[in-house]
Amino acid sequence: MTPTKSLLLSAALVVATLFALIAPAMAHQTAASTLIVHIKPEAREVDHLVSVSARDLAHHIGLVGEAEEPATEQLLAATATLVASLSADLVLTNDGVRCEAIEEKLVMTEGLAERVNFLKVVRCERPLGEVTIENRIMLTAPGGYRHFGRVQLGEEVFTTVFDGQFPSYTMHLGEPGADGGATATTSTLDVFVRYLWQGLLHIIIGFDHVLFVICLLFAVTTFRRLLIVVSAFTLGHSVTLGLSALDIFTLPEGLIEPLIALSIAYVAAENIYRKGADVPYLFATTAVFGLIHGFGFSYVLRDEVGLPTGALVEALFAFNVGVELGQLVIVALCFPLLQAARKRGWHPHLVRAASGAILLLALFWLVTRILGI
Repeated sequence: MTPTKSLLLSAALVVATLFALIAPAMAHQTAASTLIVHIKPEAREVDHLVSVSARDLAHHIGLVGEAEEPATEQLLAATATLVASLSADLVLTNDGVRCEAIEEKLVMTEGLAERVNFLKVVRCERPLGEVTIENRIMLTAPGGYRHFGRVQLGEEVFTTVFDGQFPSYTMHLGEPGADGGATATTSTLDVFVRYLWQGLLHIIIGFDHVLFVICLLFAVTTFRRLLIVVSAFTLGHSVTLGLSALDIFTLPEGLIEPLIALSIAYVAAENIYRKGADVPYLFATTAVFGLIHGFGFSYVLRDEVGLPTGALVEALFAFNVGVELGQLVIVALCFPLLQAARKRGWHPHLVRAASGAILLLALFWLVTRILGI
């Protein structure tokens, strides 16, 4: 095989790997929704209020074409269809028995053309015991869909995420507590698995984090240095993820997001202009950048996914493990390819070309994030 063909083949492999990693993020993007659930044990009733993208919902049920935007009039005219579709995919069971709806309606708010707000109230025949909320709204939409859930029981608040992997959430309601109010517990294993998945998902579809890790791998020449990079990045992001997610110490997102872009640009530029194979101060540099990226991870966990009040430590630990697993997936896919390419004479040209493209993209992100575009 000629050097040119080898270069093209290696480049194709790298591009294919990148595409496999970022395809979920680059596919038809649907906006996430919110689901607020209020459990009222005394009345054996549960209120659900879900807010979804009107555009995504209209496309999903075929109300308008893919390239069309739904008008408020169209949504109002299709109220019965929308209610039926949303209600069918939002189900609550109590001890395995489905609770029947006593009220279903669209909540009219300003800007209906942007969001569809659906209220569903169900009443259960028996006292509430093992309550399972099943939310499959939009989960089959192209590109996937996620619902950030907030479940309130008295003064307790539970948070979770509904998606294609975890479309349901189960709570076990117990006897009244000291204050007379109902109590609830969730499975520790369920919390761990859910938050591990969210951490893994975040870094895999986080295009900027993926490119940062790949830029670091360009600078890694041996397995020993790979361990240094992985350890440093893990140490850095674990510290700030924990501090920020728990509101012990945090920094504004408007500051951190441009710094994440700047960290990518720095590593990419270093790959282009560095003389020699080894990067000086590799551990320290990677750890510092890990601190920056950890803040970015924390915003997702704290502001989007949310931390359950009764399982803060478990959820935080699981999310961090998920992030680490996502990082290891990227390393496992890319490092062997890059090491094989390193034996070729054209490897430096490949690194500089790829780093140059990443540098331009990182600078674009830097400008847009500073300007808030």
